[in-house]
Amino acid sequence: MVDIHEVKVGTLAPFIFPYDKSVQTAKRIEELGYDSMWYPDHLMGWVSETIWTPDITPLSMFQSSPHTFPDPLALMAAHAAETSKIILGTSVTETIRRPPAVMAQTALTLDNISRGRIILGLGAGEIENIEPYGLDFSCPVSKLEENLKIIRLLWADQVKKKSYQGKFTSLKDAVLTLEPYKKGKYPPIWLGAMGPRMLKLTGELADGWLPVGLNVPNADELYRQNLKVIHDAAKKADRNPESITPGLYAMTLVGKTHDECHELFKKPLAKAWTLATSEEGAFEAAGVKHPLSAPGQKFNVLTQFVPTRYTRAQMLDAIKKVPEKAVECCLVHGTSDELIGKLEKLAKAGLQHIVFWNMTGMVEPTKNKESLEILKSILNYVKGE
Repeated sequence: MVDIHEVKVGTLAPFIFPYDKSVQTAKRIEELGYDSMWYPDHLMGWVSETIWTPDITPLSMFQSSPHTFPDPLALMAAHAAETSKIILGTSVTETIRRPPAVMAQTALTLDNISRGRIILGLGAGEIENIEPYGLDFSCPVSKLEENLKIIRLLWADQVKKKSYQGKFTSLKDAVLTLEPYKKGKYPPIWLGAMGPRMLKLTGELADGWLPVGLNVPNADELYRQNLKVIHDAAKKADRNPESITPGLYAMTLVGKTHDECHELFKKPLAKAWTLATSEEGAFEAAGVKHPLSAPGQKFNVLTQFVPTRYTRAQMLDAIKKVPEKAVECCLVHGTSDELIGKLEKLAKAGLQHIVFWNMTGMVEPTKNKESLEILKSILNYVKGE
């Protein structure tokens, strides 16, 4: 059990350009007292460009494409140079586009630039960022497991040559002599783990856990159960379970009243975003099939969803089939007091680090400023201010 006032609070990093504004916002986030900010790693966004139009979202008048993302690791380095306290994390990257030796070197470079403020968030990857770009997305979890072992091996010491014979990647007489900012203290690796195998891998090889949070019934109990899987795996691997930081990446929608949040569920972009979640979770909790699923199959967004391969007609038809209950189960939502209540339950279930991914302004841009103030009030409460 964790006291809510001990929970670290993070937020999405300002990754939208112009660059100068992103730096100003990063500084402001640090000044507000957030403990961390997190950088998504995408070549392609989760919303199809076919529906990135003014009738679906006013954001299309300010940003020409939903697929516009800078390189997060370069941006982290720039923001690290302009800040001094806040933790910077990837949410999350993977080791297919960024092979393990390169990833190990990049993380150490960022660790030195930031003076020890980096968290390396890793996942198995999403098909949308890999297969369309000519890379092999087969066996993603097996590749991640092997690549994690390689990163750990390369970080084991700076002197010995390393050799490793893997199924997907091998080392022969490899070295990586760059040291971390603090001698012997390597960047923590957090895994974006949801399924049983990824949870087990978190316990065996990771320093933290960063699942994407769903507002499903009894979310705190599900969190507790999944954390137990991680702890049991850690014990079997002869690791200290308490050395693994339990986090949560919460897609969040806030309002002054609960009913106001539910009004936002009707917005087309809220439903489009819900389409970018797998059937297991929000749709199953709502008692419906995912609108993009094939007959007899469950739709897994990580392994099946490539937004650029759907027509406007297909996306609009799918949006119409998304029930508000699915949106409700997808987004952690509510007033300031309601979110604090949910956070208290999760803290009792073991949560130590919450990351608010504020979706409010994306769903309804006129609510952006208000939503930031609500999240600031939650931050102040957790900080005891």
